[in-house]
Amino acid sequence: MIRFMLVVVLCAATLIPQDAFAARKNVIVGYRQKPGLQDHAKITSLWGHVKRSHKLIPALTAELPDTEIESLRRDPRVAYVVEDVTVSLPPVSSQSVVTPEYAESWGVQRIGAATAASRNVRGAGVKVAIIDTGIDSSHPDLNQNYRGGYNFITETAPPLDDSSNSHGTHVAGIIAAKDNGTGVVGVAPDAEIYALKVLDHLGFGSLSGLIAAIEWAITNKMDVINMSLGGLTVDLPPFKDACDRAVAAGIVIVAAAGNSGIEQVNYPAAYESAIAVSSVDRNDQRAASSNYGSAVELAAPGVDIPSTARDGGYTTLSGTSQAVPHVVGAAALVISQGIQDANGNGTRVDEVRSRLNSTATDLGAIGRDPFFGYGLVDVAKATETADQPATYRYTLKTTFSDPLKNAIKFTLPAGTYEMSVTNSGLNAVLGKVEVNGIIDINQSFIHWFGRNKSQTFAVGLEFPGGEGKIVVVPIGKRGASAEILITRKN
Repeated sequence: MIRFMLVVVLCAATLIPQDAFAARKNVIVGYRQKPGLQDHAKITSLWGHVKRSHKLIPALTAELPDTEIESLRRDPRVAYVVEDVTVSLPPVSSQSVVTPEYAESWGVQRIGAATAASRNVRGAGVKVAIIDTGIDSSHPDLNQNYRGGYNFITETAPPLDDSSNSHGTHVAGIIAAKDNGTGVVGVAPDAEIYALKVLDHLGFGSLSGLIAAIEWAITNKMDVINMSLGGLTVDLPPFKDACDRAVAAGIVIVAAAGNSGIEQVNYPAAYESAIAVSSVDRNDQRAASSNYGSAVELAAPGVDIPSTARDGGYTTLSGTSQAVPHVVGAAALVISQGIQDANGNGTRVDEVRSRLNSTATDLGAIGRDPFFGYGLVDVAKATETADQPATYRYTLKTTFSDPLKNAIKFTLPAGTYEMSVTNSGLNAVLGKVEVNGIIDINQSFIHWFGRNKSQTFAVGLEFPGGEGKIVVVPIGKRGASAEILITRKN
């Protein structure tokens, strides 16, 4: 009898494919359409199992044998298969603060937040998602502004900060520590903060968890996302898709350039959808550890920044992780002023970025540069006038084959302006100008670039009796672009 059972077991074992015992890997599988039951079944048939069904991007996170991944890539329904890589915090330097009460939050003061507060611009009503290690929600400087969140590491637990350096709590304090006469104060002390815990106590998490957090932010209608993350140096399709969807939903994304001191902006900061932030010290010099590159959009204080810590304490940290929340707080202040969608694309993201960029204090080389972007964020200037900024910035891109789909639309209040267009590969730019709802033939224009595809041209615009509406259409090969700068003259 024993011999018979042994034979049966051995025969059954020979029916199990060797792949079932192969090394296994966590991957994110992207589909051309929303995955259904047949896609779940296909993964099961390949000796895998689905770990997460993403809510907004058409993707599944699954564990599969190494040997079956290539087979899945050949499925015509599959757009991509990428490894569910580890995400982590950028390296930081820390220093404990002896006493919780000290007079200066120097970074917050340096970017003009005290001036904004004197105008009663404090970020009230703005929802900020902090994708990090969690937040000490009981901290006396944070508990009034804390509104909850989600733990993507242990889904049955609250999103509390258990990191050794209080990373998420520190970021939260820079954004929204209360103006209560003790400890520190944040850039937007009345903003609402949400903890999305994607990193464990050691500062590590998964890409799929990070994507799920972005999806949560979209579903729960956040206004700004803080991503003081590091380690991702490659462009991964599901990550880009999630960030693009967040911006399309009206969320401003702010992310860290990185702390390796090299010419390389990490993801997600390198995505066009995010504001990439570099770090400066008290003397407005680039921090030696701050990454830099053409994607850098703004600079902010990031050296020896005091802020909140776990268990009701305070600590000082340095890095682009600390620079990012200064810009997040600045974005919250601008949003709280009621900035409007001026270019008609359905969100205020472009307008917030334009306001912050155009009011930044230029550092380094004149204009945008790879070390400071447009310059040091300045919320005193950004909140000076809620409805009529001095300059507006827009980007033209030939993303679609139909030129009209690439058009941008914006509205300017009454006044006199100069619009300059700096080309990068376009053949021509067409502009239709309306004044009080009537097409102005004299101000509408078409400009051909000819052989010189990198030239800049300028036109004057006047709207003395009311607002003007402008539609600008780029003409050229897919991927060509141009930068538009509009300067208000009076």
